[in-house]
Amino acid sequence: CMCGWNQFCSQCRQPYHYRVPCGVVQLLRERWLTWLETGRLEYHGFIEKVQKASQKHREALHREVARHKQLEQDENWKEAHCRLCPKCHRVVEKMSGCDSMVCGSDYHGGNEQAGCGHSFAWANALRYQKRVDRNIVLPEFAAEVIRFRGAHVKHFFVSCAVCGSGVKGPRFRCIHCENFDVCINCEVRLGELHPKDHVFEILVDAVDPINEDLPCDTKVELFGLGEPLEHLNGLEAKTLRYLPEIKAYDIDLPLGQALVPAAHVQPTAASVYEAQEVLEVALAQQEARKYNL
Repeated sequence: CMCGWNQFCSQCRQPYHYRVPCGVVQLLRERWLTWLETGRLEYHGFIEKVQKASQKHREALHREVARHKQLEQDENWKEAHCRLCPKCHRVVEKMSGCDSMVCGSDYHGGNEQAGCGHSFAWANALRYQKRVDRNIVLPEFAAEVIRFRGAHVKHFFVSCAVCGSGVKGPRFRCIHCENFDVCINCEVRLGELHPKDHVFEILVDAVDPINEDLPCDTKVELFGLGEPLEHLNGLEAKTLRYLPEIKAYDIDLPLGQALVPAAHVQPTAASVYEAQEVLEVALAQQEARKYNL
């Protein structure tokens, strides 16, 4: 803001957050804190540099978690005891007496506060609805899950804001910045390079994967496969054909052919330009298939 005030969300009054709803911010903050306290060490192993990098981050996030819990308590109380002025929608509380209300003061005068002066009946006013909701469940999260599922994932068209390379492996996306992502190798430096109270969403799956309608002979890499195909993760191969009905590929492997779900296949494109070329061909093929061309 031009006045120098930090950006905030007008809905939940928290620091402004991109791409995630208000009710998810605290959950992601707690998950990010868990990563800093245990997940990072489990992933990288005990390294003194990693331990020191986590300390100040943890302190800042513990303060933010406590502040948000107070916000949740306030919101729960207002939902139980407050209503909204029918005219200006200001939050109004009835202390005692009858249902006759005036926005901004007692009905018979006195106790002047900010308000529009509109007269209304308490029973007819809309109830206040809390702006922060905890009735949301995030997917499973653990260092082992990140290490296994996110190990070879390519996040096409995403570059690390620290080292400038493309992001492969877990992607760390700041929810308070419009465009700030880092790779697994650089996330330990966030304590010195980025505001310590900012929350990062850990993405183990690509937001916009390139894995459908890849043409025949496309060079691909396999990732995220469980038993009995776990040994194929990281292996490069070529596509033979795409089976849209089951969203899978016939893959030409060194030891023979295999049927692999499309969700575990990605092109080996080494640059943004190569990825763009593959994407354009795949989209054209998808469009042609739609019209049986």
